[in-house]
Amino acid sequence: MTADQLKSLCNLETRTQRLEYLSFLFKKEMHKISDAVKKLEKMKERTSRKPELVYDVKKHSLEYGLGRNTALLSVRTHSMNKFYKYRLANATLFGVKIVLDLSYDPFMTEKEKSACVTQLALIYSANRKNRDPYDLHFCNALSSYTSVQKFRTFLPKSSESFVTLTEKSYLDIFPKEKLVYLSPHAKETLQEYDHNAVYVIGIEFFCLLSVMAKGGRGTKIYRCLKVTRNIEGKYQN
Repeated sequence: MTADQLKSLCNLETRTQRLEYLSFLFKKEMHKISDAVKKLEKMKERTSRKPELVYDVKKHSLEYGLGRNTALLSVRTHSMNKFYKYRLANATLFGVKIVLDLSYDPFMTEKEKSACVTQLALIYSANRKNRDPYDLHFCNALSSYTSVQKFRTFLPKSSESFVTLTEKSYLDIFPKEKLVYLSPHAKETLQEYDHNAVYVIGIEFFCLLSVMAKGGRGTKIYRCLKVTRNIEGKYQN
C-alpha cells in the first residue's frame, strides 16, 4: 500500500467505506499480478514459435510474416510519436477548442477520482491518435486536486503534451458569448454543432451552479445544453 492510498484510507469516515476501499485495492493488485503472469506466458510462447530460418537458399524466395522477411519497412514507435505530436501542435494553432472542466474534484470520492483520471487519460490518448485532433484545455485544474495530480503522471512533458492544463477558469480564457456548457443536467438539448463555439464538458451539477453564480443574476454567461446522439452539422473527424 502506497502512502497516498494509506492517506485516502485514513480519510474515510465509516468502517464500511474502509472495507470497500480495501477490497478495491485488493482487486486492483490481483489484476496487476494476473496481467504480469499473462505477459510472461505470451513472451514464452513467442520465443517458442520463433522461426528457425528467415531465408532459405533452396527456395530462392522471401517468407513474409512476423519475424521473417518483408517488403515493408517497420514504422517505429518514435516515428509515430513524432507524427502525433505534429498533429497536436497543428491543433493548438488551428484546431477546434474543447474545454474540460475539472472543478468537480472536491465532490468525488477517491474511487470516483481514479475512474475520472482513467477517463481523462483515454480522452487525451484518443484525441492524440485522431486524424484531426481537438485543442484540449483542462481548466480549473488546481494543483491541490488529487485527480489533477494523478492525471499529470499520464501526460508527457509539458513541452510535448500540447494540451493546456491550467488553474484558470475558462471564463477568464474564452469570450463568454462563445461558451457552451455541456451537462447531463441541462434542460435544452444540443441540436446543431456550432463550429465557432467553445464547448465545455462538465460532469457535476455543482460546477454548473458555481459558475452561474459568478455571473450574477440576469447575466447570460453561456448556453447550457445536453448532448444527444444525433447532432446536425457536427464536426467530422
